[in-house]
This record gives sequence, C-alpha cells and structure tokens, in this order.
Amino acid sequence: MELLLEIGVEELPPSFIRPALGAMEEKTAGGLRAARLECSRIRCFGTPRRLAVLVEGLAARQSRSSEVVFGPPARAAFDEAGRPTRAAEGFARRHGVDVSDLRVEKKDKGEYVCVEKTYAGKPAAEVVPGVLLDVLSGISFPRTMRWEESRTLFARPVRWLVALLDDEVVPMRWAGLEAGGKTRGHRFLSPGEFEIKSSGDYARVLEDLHVIADHEERKRLVAAMVAEAASAAGGRVVDDDDLLETVTFEVEYPLAVLGSFDPGFLDMPGEVVRIAMKEHQNFFSVEDGEGRLLPRFVAVANTASDPRGYISRGNERVLRARLADALFYWQEDRKTGLDDMAARLETVVWQESLGTVADKSRRIAALARAVSLATGLSEPATVERTALLAKADLTSLMVREKELSSLQGYMGAKYAEASGEPPEVSRGIFEHYLPRFADDVLPESECGTVVSLADKVDTLAGCFGVGLMPTGSEDPYALRRQATGVARILIEKGIHISLGGTFREAIALYGDRLTCDPVRLEADLLDFMTQRVGNLLTERGFRHDLVAAVLGAGIDDPALIMKRIDAVEKFERNENFPSLIRAFKRAHNITRGGYEGAPDPALFQDDAERALHDAFKRLHPDYEAHMLEKDFGRALDLLSELAGPIDVFFDKVLVMAEDEALRTNRLKLLGGITRLFLAIADFSRLETP
Repeated sequence: MELLLEIGVEELPPSFIRPALGAMEEKTAGGLRAARLECSRIRCFGTPRRLAVLVEGLAARQSRSSEVVFGPPARAAFDEAGRPTRAAEGFARRHGVDVSDLRVEKKDKGEYVCVEKTYAGKPAAEVVPGVLLDVLSGISFPRTMRWEESRTLFARPVRWLVALLDDEVVPMRWAGLEAGGKTRGHRFLSPGEFEIKSSGDYARVLEDLHVIADHEERKRLVAAMVAEAASAAGGRVVDDDDLLETVTFEVEYPLAVLGSFDPGFLDMPGEVVRIAMKEHQNFFSVEDGEGRLLPRFVAVANTASDPRGYISRGNERVLRARLADALFYWQEDRKTGLDDMAARLETVVWQESLGTVADKSRRIAALARAVSLATGLSEPATVERTALLAKADLTSLMVREKELSSLQGYMGAKYAEASGEPPEVSRGIFEHYLPRFADDVLPESECGTVVSLADKVDTLAGCFGVGLMPTGSEDPYALRRQATGVARILIEKGIHISLGGTFREAIALYGDRLTCDPVRLEADLLDFMTQRVGNLLTERGFRHDLVAAVLGAGIDDPALIMKRIDAVEKFERNENFPSLIRAFKRAHNITRGGYEGAPDPALFQDDAERALHDAFKRLHPDYEAHMLEKDFGRALDLLSELAGPIDVFFDKVLVMAEDEALRTNRLKLLGGITRLFLAIADFSRLETP
C-alpha cells in the first residue's frame, strides 16, 4: 500500500521548506512505528506551494503485538489447595481468557497472577488518520499565524489537503479543510484542480501539471540549467550552494534565463556586484576562467519559456537600478574616507549600557595591543590601527543601507585599500569578523587574528558584565558563536594566551560600565568558555568523559587542549593505566584536592610509604621539565612508574590512621601525587572498567 499526504499552501518562504519536510519525515516515521505499521520507504516532496510525504510499501494492517497484564497477588488469586478464587476468576473474565490461561510471575513486591494478551492489529485504514493528524500538528516554522476559523497555526494559508491510501481518500479534517484526492498544478501553467487517482501516481501527475515535485530532482535540474546558461555566455556559474537551495524552493518548474548588465558596473569590487545580484534578485553570477566576473547573470524563473525575452529584460531593468545605487554608494563613500566614517561611530550605539561603537573600537584597539604584545603576533601599532577602523564601514552608505549590510567588513577592507592603508590593515578589517559561523574559515593574517580575538572577547566581557547572557535558545548577541570563535582560533591556530588574563584586561577596559563583580564575572566567562570548548570537542568526535577530564584541568590556555587530549588518549593504552587510574581515583577521593605541602619523611612508618615517596621525588624534576616543555605525553609516561609503588602503598598502609599527624602526612603524600595528574587532566572523570 502507499499513503500520500499533501498540504497545499500559499507560497512559502524558501528557508521554511526543507526544515518542514524534515519534520514531516521524522513525524511520519515515528508515528508509523508507534502505530505498528511497517513500510519500505518514506519520501518527502516540497515546492513553494506544497509540502508532501509519500509512504511506500505500507503494511495493510498493524503488526501483531502482545503484552503481559498483571492482576491480583497470587496468594489472593489461589487458595491453599491451589484452586482459583473469585479474584482470579474475575480477572480472567475481564480479560476474556480462561482461568487456566493465568500464570504466576514474580515482581519486586511478590508473586502476581498475569495473562499474556495478543492483539491481531487493526487495518491500516483505521490507523492512518490519527498518524497523519499527528504529522500535521508536528510541523513548525520560524513564524506562524492563524489563518482561518479553526485557528490552526501555519506559516501560510492552507488551500487544499490531499490524503490518499492507495486510491481511497483518508477521512480526516484539518485547518478547516476536508481531505480529498484533488491537487493543484502550477499556478499559471496548469491552474485548477486535478484528481490524483492513486497515491503512487503523485509525482507523475504533478509533472504533467508543470510541477517538479521532488525537490532534489528540481535542484539538480536548476544546477544543470544555470551551468548551461553560463556556458552559453562564455563563462561559468559562480558556485553558491545557499543560492541554489533558495532558488530550488522558489520555483516549481524552473527555467534558466540569461541576462546582462553594463560592464561599467564591474569597476566596483566584485563582491558588491555579486551580493547585489544574489541577495536582492537571487541571480547567479557568471565568471571567466580566471575567476573574474563577467557582465552576465543567470536568473531562474518559475515558468516554461520566455520566447519574447520579457523576463530577461525585466530582470536586467531591476538589476540595473540595484547596481546603479551600489555604484553611487561606492563613489560617495570613497569621497568620505574611512577616518571620517570611523568618527561617525561616536553617534552609533552598540549597546545602551555599554556605549557607542566608537567606544567599542577603542577598547578593541587597547585589548588587541595587549594580545599582540602577549603573543608576539603582528605589530601593536598595526593591530591598533586596524581595530580603530574595523567597524568604520558600518556608517558607510553601502553598508548602512539594509540591502547591502552583509558587506560589512568586506567594504571596510576595500575602503581601506582605497584610502592607502597598508595591506595588513585592510585584510585585518575584513578578517576580524571571522569566523562568522560554526564552520567558517578562520582569519589567516596575524593582524586579523588578533583583532578578531579582541573584538569577540570584548563582546563577551561586556554582555556578561551587564547581565546579557544567553538563556535557553535565546542568544541575541550571538555570544555562543563569539565564544566558539575564540576557542577555534586559539586551539586551531595554536596561540598560547591566558584566557583569564585576557578577560581581566577586557573587564578593566570597561571601567565602571559593568554591573557585575569583576572576579565573579571572570569566573562566569571562563565557565562559559569551558562549555563552548567542550561542545566543540564532542562535536569533533571526542568522548564525553575524555573531554570532561581534560577540561577539568582548566582551559586558561586553550591551545594546550589538543596536546592534553592526545597525551591522555595515548596514556590510556599504557599497560599500567587501569591499575594506576583506579589508584588515582582512590587517592583523589580521599584527598579531595587538598592537603598542600610536602610530607615529612620522618613520620613514615612503613617501607611502602618510603618507596612511594622516593619514587615521587625521583621523577618529580623530570616531570616538571616535561610540563615546562608542554610535553604531556612524556610527563604521563613518568607518572606511570608510580603504578607499582601506589598499589603496594594501598595494600600495606592504612591512610586514615587514628593518629592525626600520621594521617595528615600520608594524605599530603597522596595529595602531591594527585596534583601531578590533575595538572594534565582530572582522571577521576574518565570512565574506566
């Protein structure tokens, strides 16, 4: 059997469609499992005007199931002679079985009579209405409204509803509509209602109605059409997966339309032209074999043909106006200059409690200088200059206009070049926004790296300092992304810097603007960074317990995290590891990280104490040398030599002796040893056999 559900709607925003299809597939699979209906495949289809799910190979009825139903205690169900009582007879009668079918099973509180009941399963036709209604209620969107009297929430008005089990309509009502077997074709090429005789005919019927229902097939078709059109123009399409995804969900029957524009617009930076075409018109850019933009573009229309060129000319006319505006902004901004743009930041509020963007720029400059001096990256004067200009393009005509706001950073770099700034400054202006999202590239230049760190740390310190921390799914200042960016830069680029010290510097630069206690604020920021680093590491496949152990030793220098993880993973393969870690955990539990100071050898009473202390003293200098060199692997190899002495110690010595001085001395010995391990990782958090 095949089951079809189609929701016909007014045109959906392209970004809404794929997540909705994912929810439909997940809810359908889960609903069928819960209903005990097996199937061979679930397929989803999405266009601007419809969301659909097709279940293939659906079982005709639910699979058989059974359950054990418990009744009264055995002592109440049978008398001393083993004869069934009225309680047993009543229980059997209620469940439609003979008393002889009852059996006794043991539970936590004793023995009870029970019966195993088997259910044959209902026909699929009786079950699927409930499954489909659950699917419909499980679709969510970023924005919804109530469009009709039933008050159903949906992204756009629902115009028709198809629900078919093979060739039979599934009786159900939703969003004020009765489900039927009629769909609608392309809005202009095949208007009206059309019957779907069988759910398995769905994709074929729609194709006859000028609708490519399968969005993946439509995506491949769009890509091929666009590439062919670009080739016809003597170039190649500029790869853009996001734009391809958007266009795919804007059309039901694609047509690639080639257009052109005045080559004079290419006097602007290429990204301005590309963004103007992409973000406002959803046009694909065309480049030559050397990667230079050509004065051509490819649009994708939702129709079958453009024989008279109306679509092409209309696209060219609209794009001409967009590019003319951009060219005007470009020319006027260059007359103004980047220093004047930076001066206007005094009037741009960054955050009400934290001052203007100009205030932020000055803080970033001071913090970038400190980071540069601490790391030796770039020249302090260069990073200061870059930081002071990094946000200047926010006041430019090009970026200030909402249509081109995504060019911030890029335009700052171009205006810096036009103003004669050194290449490292212009590049740093662009790169200081990197990484912009989870998998984005990192800044490559030293200057960009330093200013990016300073900008992100300043944002974290300021927002946390006035109580603007992320809550649940709410993160209006993108602080999680900022913290992840800091972590990625430090870890992946191997930059050694004290996070605590950097946060203290950032907090101090705010003066009296912050409302939180500085010490508490620093601790909160380090905790937040620890969470982000932990998420970053687990997303990359490291075990949760391994991540927790390494982070337990602190993250003040995140660049050491990977070295410590590698060392611990290698250490886990050491033959002494299991016994040594068991001993460590025992020692750690006893000392709880306390008992500072060296033990007094004069108080040792057992050779096992002396042997452990001698082993500790013997390896300690080499251990310190390896730790100074950040060679955690060799440091742990040394600690593995303590495995035998520790085992003997715990076998022979009573740590918690009644004599307080003796007990404290032994705890100091163990405390010193555990601190050697804890400097690399909190091994008590490892899940070991």
